[in-house]
Amino acid sequence: MAEPKPKRGRSGGRAGGALRRGSAAIEQMPWRLPVNPDRPTEPLTAEGVAAIHDGAMRILEDIGIEFLNPEACAILR
Repeated sequence: MAEPKPKRGRSGGRAGGALRRGSAAIEQMPWRLPVNPDRPTEPLTAEGVAAIHDGAMRILEDIGIEFLNPEACAILR
């Protein structure tokens, strides 16, 4: 005659999941306030804005932009 299988205990829940997972692969760092070592960006002066504008105008005059969309070409004409 076959022997009856022994009843298994419960293995679910939080404790069962922790046993199945084992230990953490990566240890979590301790909590601390984040620190930003970078200085805040300063707003541009009028001279800085003018320098960017002059550079953009020089690029547009010397290099230009190629528009491949016919509708865009019609609008800009």
